[in-house]
Amino acid sequence: MIETVIFDMDGVLVDSEPLWRRAKVNAVAKFGGTITEQLAYQSTGLRIDEIANYWIRYCGLDENCSVDLQNAILDEVIEQINSKGELLPGVLASLEWLSTTNLKIGLASSSPLRLIEAVLQAFDIGKFFEIYVSAEYLTHGKPHPQVYLDAAEKLATEPRNCLAIEDSVNGLIAAKAARMTAICVPEPGQENNPRFGIADIKLASLEQFIGSAQVKKVLGR
Repeated sequence: MIETVIFDMDGVLVDSEPLWRRAKVNAVAKFGGTITEQLAYQSTGLRIDEIANYWIRYCGLDENCSVDLQNAILDEVIEQINSKGELLPGVLASLEWLSTTNLKIGLASSSPLRLIEAVLQAFDIGKFFEIYVSAEYLTHGKPHPQVYLDAAEKLATEPRNCLAIEDSVNGLIAAKAARMTAICVPEPGQENNPRFGIADIKLASLEQFIGSAQVKKVLGR
């Protein structure tokens, strides 16, 4: 029985994945590397240090620039969230509906805490979440399941009684490795990625969440 719903953040709650891709391209260029927004998909769902180190290796950059590259990416993402970020369709309605149930609501993200808190504040949605956890200081970020396991523990729920909502393959792998039921909401253009086949439910957007017969069955509603 599902007792808890745990949301990913980037690409699930807020339309930040395009902002992340542009920030990666721009930040890598500042340190002498060249990548495209299409290439930037390759590090979607990873933790910020893993993102920086991924592109340092890919572009053959100086390993000592890792922290500065992380900060350059993150600063641009936060700036863009505050100036042009938007909640994705169906997010607010889904959160408001869940808040009327007896289900616990949490957030488990690879993003640093300062980005999580910036998003929750910018869109006034922190009130919906009992807890939020970041993989920032964990030994491993997604696709490792630890951030989801930590969220379940904080919410006093067995992982098998959790429903995770993800947009990335790395996040989906993390949720399934934690033995959670998982919904994927792929970013437009990624819907046909066969790796999303491990999801229990696939939605085009969270606008379908409340009315989905599959979701209602999983939630026992």
